[in-house]
Amino acid sequence: MRKLIFLFIGVCILAFSNTTHAQNNFTGEWKFDIPEVSYNYQKGKIVFEQPKDSLTGKVIFERTGNVDFSEIKTKDGKITLTLWIQGEKIKVKGNVDKNKLRARTRTPEGKVEFVAEKITGED
Repeated sequence: MRKLIFLFIGVCILAFSNTTHAQNNFTGEWKFDIPEVSYNYQKGKIVFEQPKDSLTGKVIFERTGNVDFSEIKTKDGKITLTLWIQGEKIKVKGNVDKNKLRARTRTPEGKVEFVAEKITGED
């Protein structure tokens, strides 16, 4: 019984550390330029922060300001984001490939794929 308890604790720690590591792949600022969408939403930054154990974030559009994510889910290196823009629910799905966040979404203009590049100290 004692071995079973230690095994359970070990699995919980491993699962938590993998989730935290996956979230750390996303933390920081990501610059995007999406010419296929409405003018006001074409350029900006995606900002992810991890104040405690959960990932939070927002989009900072150059022309219209900030929009917080209403939901962020990460699993196996993939991310799903939900935000509301002008009464429209926008869901974004993506994954990190080195310093690029490759994502896709559906907007009122249709399906859109885009790449956001991580802003590093070298930019």
